[in-house]
Amino acid sequence: MKNYDVVIVGGGPAGVTCAISAKNTYPDKKVVLIRKESKPLIPCGIPYTLNTLNNIDDDILPDNPLIVNNIEIINAEVTGYVNKNLLLSNGNEVHYEKLVIATGSVAVMPPIQGAEKSGVLLVEKRRDYLENLKSKIAASEKIIILGGGYIGVEVADELLDLQKDITIVEMKDTLIPTMDDEFGKNVETILLERGCKVI
Repeated sequence: MKNYDVVIVGGGPAGVTCAISAKNTYPDKKVVLIRKESKPLIPCGIPYTLNTLNNIDDDILPDNPLIVNNIEIINAEVTGYVNKNLLLSNGNEVHYEKLVIATGSVAVMPPIQGAEKSGVLLVEKRRDYLENLKSKIAASEKIIILGGGYIGVEVADELLDLQKDITIVEMKDTLIPTMDDEFGKNVETILLERGCKVI
């Protein structure tokens, strides 16, 4: 079992930033970042992997900031814990003094009839999943995007460039509902001018 002063679980931007901040603040402490994916994607870049970026690999979060800061990386999943010991999918255990969980978000499928069908997909952060999503998009002419928040709007924008028939379904009164109504209406106007439908 290896011992660490600080263990960060999650290899996305929050986990990487936390690990670097911990090491910069406490340079004498032993810091490790544990992540599931050996090549994690930059979450906010995922919509751009559908068109703008040439390759999904162009959206990989680089390891160099961790390496130059002498932060260890473990590619494994946490499967359990006992006291201050984490059990890992590779069979190893790590002991921590301080633990930060920065595993990010996951897409949630709303309870809609038919959501289990093969043509209904989420936007996930796994490379293999995104490859499959891209191939399904390439084979589709009409695409409905459920949710007009940041990700839904960015995905619609990318797919409009591919000449797809896009409809966004948003339950709130405006797109990007976390912003003010004027902003959401402006976004909707731009998308409508590009041929997107908004319900």
